[in-house]
Amino acid sequence: TVRGTFGEGSEAKGHMFQISNQITMGQPEERIVEDLEEIAKEIVGHEENARLRLREEREAVLQDVVARAAAILSSAYLISAEEALERLADLRLGVAMGLMAHPTLSVIDRLMVGIQPAHLLEQSGKELSAKERDELRASWLRDVMQQKAVEQKRRKTR
Repeated sequence: TVRGTFGEGSEAKGHMFQISNQITMGQPEERIVEDLEEIAKEIVGHEENARLRLREEREAVLQDVVARAAAILSSAYLISAEEALERLADLRLGVAMGLMAHPTLSVIDRLMVGIQPAHLLEQSGKELSAKERDELRASWLRDVMQQKAVEQKRRKTR
């Protein structure tokens, strides 16, 4: 069963889905794990094919989406969790497909978790309004993206 990011009835956010098996009663644990691994491999194959088609048939669109995501994340002063997650997912796709090298996939993955409201509240140590969360989120994303720009300039000057 494929569900949205936050389970049954939710939409997929940030290009992420939940995948779970429906039949577990009476099945040995090894069988459940084998079935899930088989499905995961099949999904990976579909993803690889989709990326190949995307690159072959819509390269300019792909580059544009990734560049726009990087630009928004680098310059926004207010950004909602939903928009940030979508732009980070677009950026992640670009990095995974070799269109960009920075930030790394691990940095993007940490950001996708860290930009969520509860994590921002924990980071700030105080209650924040929605606007304050959007400002903090945008500031954090700008800082990370600017670090990327500094690293790229260093590499060019070497």
